[in-house]
Amino acid sequence: MIQFLSQIRKALVDSIHSFESIVRVLFLSRFDYQLKNVKPNHSKLLILGNGPSINNFLSSSTSFEGYDLLTVNFFPTSDSFEKIQPRFHCIAAPELWRPGVMQEYIDMSDQLFGKLAGIVSWPMYLFIPFEAKKYSRWQKPINKNRNITVVYFNNTPIEGLKRLRYLFFDHGFGMPRPHNILIPALIVAVQIRYKEIYLAGVDHSWLGEISVNDNNEALVCQKHFYDIETATSKPMNYQGVRHRKLCEILHKFYLTFKAYLEIEEYANARNVKIFNSTENSFIDAFERKKIN
Repeated sequence: MIQFLSQIRKALVDSIHSFESIVRVLFLSRFDYQLKNVKPNHSKLLILGNGPSINNFLSSSTSFEGYDLLTVNFFPTSDSFEKIQPRFHCIAAPELWRPGVMQEYIDMSDQLFGKLAGIVSWPMYLFIPFEAKKYSRWQKPINKNRNITVVYFNNTPIEGLKRLRYLFFDHGFGMPRPHNILIPALIVAVQIRYKEIYLAGVDHSWLGEISVNDNNEALVCQKHFYDIETATSKPMNYQGVRHRKLCEILHKFYLTFKAYLEIEEYANARNVKIFNSTENSFIDAFERKKIN
């Protein structure tokens, strides 16, 4: 009886989430599916995250022949970006283009997009949500570099019944809640139809870095490969306008790891294999496999 009631409850919750997702798509998503114009050069894609382990990975890797490369977020601020010359770069944090955010995020945004515009001397696709198209500040430097082709995608949160979710994913109308840049990067990669997707530098080892100070501020030391020596514990922002409470931080992490399980299931349904090549990664959704 309990199991039956649990199934009824799940069906009702999925139905409600499906209705909410339909409404989100109708009001938030754009129907200009731009990813259809992007084709793989190789059958394999390597997504390079910004976790501390990427330093060892890059130093031990002599060649990426046979792989297309995708980097994320602030990777371009490192010397490695220009050396590997990725074919794709993905950005999804709304505080990097929205007005009214804290000054530190405006400074970070100017640094990131200015660096991208200044150093990309090879053909590169920049994946960024449609929402960013409404704001001009980040576009001004990017538009000056003809090597960069901007491709917009929908990052509308999609939940609910599996058949509906997959339909929306296939048509680029949305994705699982994008609480980490790896989520849109993976969904975009599956939509481009790579046969194999490898992940490196996706440590996700934040749980041991959480603390709460005497002012009841929840802090996280988010270490990246480019700031591993200087990273400090600090509050986690909420869309660049306030700091998150501890319950919000843990909920964000929950939604992130849950999304990876959904993406793994979706990728398998589309005959795409995702492999995690990151040593000691906390992600438990994808098969572990080292890159040849």
